[in-house]
Amino acid sequence: MNYQFRFLIFFCFLAFKGATQNLVQDPGFELTKTDYWEISSELQENIVHWRSPTMTSPDILMQADSFQQISIYNYTPRNGRGVGGIFTYTHPTDTKITNNQFAYREYLRCPLTQSLEKGKIYYIEFWISILDDWSEISNNIGIAFSKKMIFTLSHKPLFIPPSVNLDELPNVSSGKWTKVSGTFTAKDDYAFLMIGNFHKNEKIKLKSLNNSDGKKGSYYLIDDVLVREKNAADQVSTSTRINNIIELKKDFQIVDSNIILNEVNFEYNSSIISSNSYAQLDKLFNIINTNQTLRIKIKGHTDNSGVASFNIELSSKRAEAVYDLLISKGISPNRLSFKGYGSKLPIADNTTKNGRAKNRRVEFKIEYQ
Repeated sequence: MNYQFRFLIFFCFLAFKGATQNLVQDPGFELTKTDYWEISSELQENIVHWRSPTMTSPDILMQADSFQQISIYNYTPRNGRGVGGIFTYTHPTDTKITNNQFAYREYLRCPLTQSLEKGKIYYIEFWISILDDWSEISNNIGIAFSKKMIFTLSHKPLFIPPSVNLDELPNVSSGKWTKVSGTFTAKDDYAFLMIGNFHKNEKIKLKSLNNSDGKKGSYYLIDDVLVREKNAADQVSTSTRINNIIELKKDFQIVDSNIILNEVNFEYNSSIISSNSYAQLDKLFNIINTNQTLRIKIKGHTDNSGVASFNIELSSKRAEAVYDLLISKGISPNRLSFKGYGSKLPIADNTTKNGRAKNRRVEFKIEYQ
């Protein structure tokens, strides 16, 4: 084997290793200074890498070697012996709430093995589960990054834009592990990772479980945290996809995972797009064109005025007009579909003029990434 060929193989190995290396220190919460079953207030003294960025007390739960399940809580780690545990929401009336106006939340923080590179695309993944001891689940558990280590002498929540976030309520149960994942482009040379709920209370969705004896609040177990450079095979969680495209939240109204084109208008009883609609349609084109893995379903709607059959046909033609425009600008037809729903799916009251105006809309939905 000649020198040049050996060098090429070595270079390819380094490139592959860089693209697959997990940049999280202790992704499974395994590295401890002592052998123990449960850590709460002792987090600082016993865990090697994980810390709390606030004055709250997240948990690291560790199974003893000779037990399949810990006796304190009924759970099984996804891998290894350890898991992280944090409150993502407790009700403001709960006794655990500190003397401020915010609901109590917890976070976990750890340094990365090396800083992210600004401009590179990274894949993020972590797994969540719940305990039988709690009676609710919530959305909005995510991962945020920082360039410098964050620590506050406060119990207040951290409002930092997460790079990946669970927007919807997860399909999760005790004993079942659910993946949360996504991709993002690093906006800085981030060196630290944090896990928790970074949203205000009004953005939180709660669901009661069939556990009337459980304590109120949302508490998640966390395992197998992964951050690495993105590769072509990565598949992200459906519930995180919209959040990963920051421009969507900035430029569009989102209702139940449907992105509304509220600045796209049509001539009366017509599928001709009004000239004042093109600015928002250009933004839509740029998002689809930039995110090449997106597939979009365009959906047309009307109010309940007039004949139902005419409304179905009109809404379909309006959705098709947006479809044709995007194709004319270079988007592949294989990435687009359209359908008209008439007045079947209102988002506002059809008995008012303002409500009818809101119901006359075109929206799109991301089907997969």
